[in-house]
Amino acid sequence: MANPKTFELPLSSFVFDGSHPSMFRDRQGKFEDRAPNYDDRYDFHTFVYDCFYRDDINEVWILCPRLLNFIGLVRDMVFCVDGTEHGRVKIENLSRCSLIRLKGVKSIPQIVRFEHEKVSGDLPVGDTRLDLFAGKNAVFSINKDNRLEWIQDWLRFYVRVHGLNAMALVDNGSTTYSVDDLRAAIDEVEGIERACVISAPLPFGPNAEGQANTSSLYLQRSTAEIIRRRLFKNCRAVLNVDIDELIFSWSGQSIFDATAQSDIGYVRANAEWIYVDEDTAARVKKPLRHVHHTNLSVPRKPGAKRQPKANRKWCVDPNGKYGEHQWLMHFLENQKDPIDLDFLMLHCRQISTSWKYERGGLDGIALEPFPELEVLMKKTFPEYL
Repeated sequence: MANPKTFELPLSSFVFDGSHPSMFRDRQGKFEDRAPNYDDRYDFHTFVYDCFYRDDINEVWILCPRLLNFIGLVRDMVFCVDGTEHGRVKIENLSRCSLIRLKGVKSIPQIVRFEHEKVSGDLPVGDTRLDLFAGKNAVFSINKDNRLEWIQDWLRFYVRVHGLNAMALVDNGSTTYSVDDLRAAIDEVEGIERACVISAPLPFGPNAEGQANTSSLYLQRSTAEIIRRRLFKNCRAVLNVDIDELIFSWSGQSIFDATAQSDIGYVRANAEWIYVDEDTAARVKKPLRHVHHTNLSVPRKPGAKRQPKANRKWCVDPNGKYGEHQWLMHFLENQKDPIDLDFLMLHCRQISTSWKYERGGLDGIALEPFPELEVLMKKTFPEYL
């Protein structure tokens, strides 16, 4: 088949209909640690996110949210590959997701069928597209209803500043535009040589400011695993940042180059929130954009060093020392992973749909200019001058 610049990767998902109590996933964590919206946003019924064949190890991978109490169902299931019962089944738990591995599948299958007295279904088996992204500098993220111009500005920043040339974006059920609209917007960005959109209109999970229980957020970490295994395994370097996050380098170095040249193939950046000052917000035509974010918050105590106030992010060589670590959101090994002081991840406060909490105003936050960033923004986005 022809390979367009931006293509959609279909997932092979399966959602239980809840017709039996065993088809409701158990909740996680203590009741007092759950956000008020926990039950409204929790994924009680998704059984499978995706099913695909890994020809490098001759296995079919069925990637699921954490199986929890569903593991009993799985152990009693019969799995058939293209009509033939398959007995070599292994269940493996990762962080916030689970794998059902059908081992020793020596040719590319079409359908995996699972059968149980309470439920059965067919899973079309997807393929990998590793060749399309081999050697690329790639970024991945998850999206829901972010403005298309924000997505384009985000990509242009990384193309122009860091040499980005590939990306994958999981669309979590946007309602303000279609997947085709999203693909068309990405196609307009010069410098992106290959891009993939994955439509995943499934529960993101319960999330609210200050909630203590984050173990129930399955989708983001699971789709990162899909991207790693189906798309990005042979990339030169892979950056994990959201659409409101920009990587600043004091030396002007590309984070992809720094990662590829690193002895461990892994760079982790410190993080700060950045803001649009009130005068700029009043002057510019809405919506506010990345280019308008050129201010830091003032340290709370006079003379105190500025401390990171945002979660750190990372870039990795998928075939380097850390290549087999699961792609977590803020680190690969643990929270004490070292940081590279040349890089600073800048979290744009007013690039947000406020889906988690209100981020439109300053709420009394005192600001100070970040002159080096202002210079970079003007150089990167001359069309705004």
